[in-house]
Amino acid sequence: MMKSQLLKVLDFLNLYPLFSQGTADRAAVFMLHEINQPGDTDKRFFSRERLESFLEYLKSHRYNVISLTEYVDILAKKARFKKTVVFTVDDGYADFYDNAFPVFKVLGYPAAIFLTTDFIDSRLFFWWNQIEFALEATRQNSIDLGFINSPEMSLNTPDDRTRAASLITESMKKLPNDTKLKLIGDLLRTLDVNIASQPCGKYQPLSWEQIREMHQCGIEFYPHTRTHPIMTRISREQKKQELAWPKKRLEEQLGQPMDIFCYPNGGPDDIDGETITVLKECGYRAAVTGIPGFDDSTSDVDLFRLRRFAIPDTLPVFKQIVCGLEAFKEKILG
Repeated sequence: MMKSQLLKVLDFLNLYPLFSQGTADRAAVFMLHEINQPGDTDKRFFSRERLESFLEYLKSHRYNVISLTEYVDILAKKARFKKTVVFTVDDGYADFYDNAFPVFKVLGYPAAIFLTTDFIDSRLFFWWNQIEFALEATRQNSIDLGFINSPEMSLNTPDDRTRAASLITESMKKLPNDTKLKLIGDLLRTLDVNIASQPCGKYQPLSWEQIREMHQCGIEFYPHTRTHPIMTRISREQKKQELAWPKKRLEEQLGQPMDIFCYPNGGPDDIDGETITVLKECGYRAAVTGIPGFDDSTSDVDLFRLRRFAIPDTLPVFKQIVCGLEAFKEKILG
């Protein structure tokens, strides 16, 4: 509550310029996932209206919104910069084309989308979406969660089903990938729900036609594995397949090097030295995480552990990150 009130005062008095030195040599890199269409009230996803307000703020205050490629080049060269923002998007849902691409296009801003290639090729229904879909579609009014060491949960309301999906999904992230996939198959049978071979509606992937159109307008695309396993939950041989194939697939489709990677989930426990070794063997030069924070271009940056912020829910928090205040706090607090 205190933090919220302080941000309101900061916003009301427009004190953001006081922290502009905090933007020196540190870009605010944001990650997005699903993006709602106008009027959609699902608060789990980022709204197009909010995106428009964020980007218009950057435009009116003369921030530099650069591509991920340019950002990695700057870090590699240890170049100097200021008031810089980068946008990235994970997974490759079609809602970016419908709800976000028009906003980026009008303002002339770039973004980088990380694609899970079997999803784009309609060979994959993301495992967390399978869980959500099954819990929404089942006719059962409760579920025994003993398989994740949790008690039985009610499924009587939409909120009940959302909570159950969240609990199961978070528990599944901690399991070996093969075990996770087997348990999800068991869950679908228990709930008596059939999953379509090709996701549609809110689960629909981008098409290659949409990808090529956006690529011609300055939207970048990079690999996000073939099937989206958490990299520390698979073998070295599986890592090779998950990293080499999507790079090759994207290079064939778009005709340029695809040498920046995005770790699925991207937390500290989802990244290991073996994965980074395989990334380098496959020809990658950098990788982004889901770990919040800044990378300073004047220091020795680990290009395979680049940090990103989840896109915030409110404009004041967004302003705090891009204006230099968040970097100032990070520096003070160590």
